[in-house]
Amino acid sequence: MDEYTPNRGAYLNEKMISGYYIGEMCRLLMIEVFRERITDLGEESLLNERWRFTSEMVSEVLRFGTDYEGLLELVTQRSADMAATCLTAVFEKSGIFTTSKADDWILREKGTFTLSEEYTKDPSKKITVGVDGSVYIKIPGYEQRMKETISRILDTEIGSRVDLVHSEDGSGKGAALAVAALVNDE
Repeated sequence: MDEYTPNRGAYLNEKMISGYYIGEMCRLLMIEVFRERITDLGEESLLNERWRFTSEMVSEVLRFGTDYEGLLELVTQRSADMAATCLTAVFEKSGIFTTSKADDWILREKGTFTLSEEYTKDPSKKITVGVDGSVYIKIPGYEQRMKETISRILDTEIGSRVDLVHSEDGSGKGAALAVAALVNDE
């Protein structure tokens, strides 16, 4: 899929976390499931053109509901899972967590993450993460999906200490500034 994106082969993690692929994944899934109906539409369907079915369109379908809603929910959940999983990898690499096995963190069962000493000494200490706001805001339920996945991967107690903040403009730089401002205020 990345072959047809700007900056092909680069920024893969950022594209996954930001939800850049959501519209295209949904388009490909709908083509597979509804192939006969789409063929009947001929060239008139947006589904026949790469990258024309955008993440914004996915959010509109989810907001107002259509025949495609169930399929889009699956793809959106998968995207939120990928984003939350990437965040937990960043948490581990930044030293927020200690783990029992350093080389296979993603395969661990829930509850094997332990907060580092800095966080165990202060149970009120939060972990603040900036998130690109475009998907986070526009796709109904995306924030909740990410939080549930973080809690599922880390465990509920640790997951409850993760605060997700977002930028209104949808930029990663804006998300970083939002976190910096929030942390400075505290």
